[in-house]
Amino acid sequence: MTGQWVLPAYKIPRQPSTPRIAIWRKFERLGVARLGDGLAGLPADARTREQLEWIAEEILEAHGSAMVWLAEPASVAQERPIARAMRAAWILEYRAVMTKRVPQPRPHPANEPAPPDGSAPNCAGSTAGTSSRPPSARPPGRPYTL
Repeated sequence: MTGQWVLPAYKIPRQPSTPRIAIWRKFERLGVARLGDGLAGLPADARTREQLEWIAEEILEAHGSAMVWLAEPASVAQERPIARAMRAAWILEYRAVMTKRVPQPRPHPANEPAPPDGSAPNCAGSTAGTSSRPPSARPPGRPYTL
C-alpha cells in the first residue's frame, strides 16, 4: 500500500528572480522531491500540507500559478525510487553538516587543568605571575588579568 503525497504544481515567472529563488529555497529546506518541471512532492501529513499550501500562496502573490494536490502513487514500485532519492539527499545534507568543522570554544582559564609543572593558570583569583598579595588586596582600579 502506498502513502499519500502532497504535490504542489506550480509555475513561477522568471522575472523578478527574487521570489522564485526564495520559493526554491523554501522547497529545498522542506526536502521536496522534484518530480518534474513545476511539480514537487512530499509525503502527506498535516505539517507538510500546510507548509506547501503557504508556499503556493506565495507563488500566487508573485504572479505565478500554483495548485496543491493530494495523490497516491499507483504502486509501491513507483513510490520507492522517490523515497530513496529523498533519503539519499537527506543523508548527503546530514553528512555535509556533520563534516563541517565547527571551531570549539576555548575553555576559560579557570576551568583548564593545572599544568604539569604545578603552576596555576593566569586567571582571576590566581596569584601566579603576580605579587604575593591575595586578589582582594590588589590596588583599586587595577583589573584582574584573565
